[in-house]
Amino acid sequence: MRLGSSLLFALACVGCAAQPERSATPVVEVAAPTADPTRANGASEDTDRLDDTDRDGIPDDTDRCPSEPEDRDSFADADGCPDIDNDGDGVADASDKCPDEPENRDGFEDEDGCPETPKILAARAFKEAILASNRGDFAEARRRFEEAYRILPGDVVFFHLATTALAQGDHAAACRYYRQWSASPTAQTKPRTISALDACP
Repeated sequence: MRLGSSLLFALACVGCAAQPERSATPVVEVAAPTADPTRANGASEDTDRLDDTDRDGIPDDTDRCPSEPEDRDSFADADGCPDIDNDGDGVADASDKCPDEPENRDGFEDEDGCPETPKILAARAFKEAILASNRGDFAEARRRFEEAYRILPGDVVFFHLATTALAQGDHAAACRYYRQWSASPTAQTKPRTISALDACP
C-alpha cells in the first residue's frame, strides 16, 4: 500500500521542476522616448543637459540670443541668433531672391534683393535711351546712350550716339561717333551707314 501511494505521488509530480517560477513583481513596459516639440531645429538631445533656454543647441553662456533659437540656415549659425537678413541689404530673406548677395541699391528692381550686373544696367540705360529718342528728347537719349557705354562698352552704341548727336545738330560729335562706329569690329560684319555723315573728315 505504501508503494502504491509513493508511485501515485511521483506520477503526479512529473514535470513539476520544468515549469518556471512565476515572479511576484509585475512587468512594466517602458515607452520609447518621443521627440520634444520644443527643441529647435537642428538641436540635439544633448541640449537637455545644457543651460540652453531657447533649446537651439547653443549654451546660453555663448548664445548671443539666448531666448531666440538659431534658424540653422548655414549663415552665422554659431552665434545662436536667427538671421532674417543674411546679406544685410534690408530685404528679408523670406522675400530676397539673392539672400547671400546684397542688393546694390541702384534704383532698378531694388526690391528683389539681387545686385544688378553691368549687362542688366547697360541694357536698362540703352532701352531708356531708345525711348527718349523716340519721343524726341535727344539730349536725354544721348545721356543714356553714353551711360550705357560707360557701364558696358559696346560698338553698337557709337552708331546710336552718332544719330542722336546729328539730331541735336552737333555735327562734330556726330562725326566723331560715326568714325568710331565705322572702325568697330561690329560695323565690319553688320555695316550700317548714315548718309549725312559719310562725308565726315
